[in-house]
Amino acid sequence: HPIDDFVLVISGDCRFSRTVNSLCHIIGKFGRRHNIKVIFASHEEVGPKAGILSYFDEHGVSYELEPDIPTALRQADAVYMTRIQVERMSSPEFYEEVKGKFILDASHLDVLPKNAFIMHPLPIKTNGNGPAEIDAKLRRLARTGHPQVAFGRQSLRGVPTRYALLDSILAGLQEIHN
Repeated sequence: HPIDDFVLVISGDCRFSRTVNSLCHIIGKFGRRHNIKVIFASHEEVGPKAGILSYFDEHGVSYELEPDIPTALRQADAVYMTRIQVERMSSPEFYEEVKGKFILDASHLDVLPKNAFIMHPLPIKTNGNGPAEIDAKLRRLARTGHPQVAFGRQSLRGVPTRYALLDSILAGLQEIHN
């Protein structure tokens, strides 16, 4: 199966990100069966919640905490990058200190295994200069269809995928009511 022995690196805000927490709950449903490992590459202040780690323990999902992004990337089959949320940090100064440590740039492609890819939950919050967590060169690579930079493809496929899921759910509900 494509996700057997899969290593997912989750970086950035692993504590407050709704998409990270949802993803972790999904992984818990399949992690033991497919031997999925999650590496959380984040600062301890935005590391995974204790509840997520307990959930992984209960569901047999292996995980590790690795604050160094290049070390985590060397093991990755996929990377799920999220932004550090300034509104969740203890102070603006601490945000500035932390956000610079959790940025993906094109040089990370050199340590990322060749078959691995980078995802992002989107939209990428920008301040006019681009998102803090993804550098401009990676954004350009996403627009040109680079095989390791998947968030451009994610964006294109997201709406049709949600339409298909909603259509399937509504069709099931209609069957129940008929």
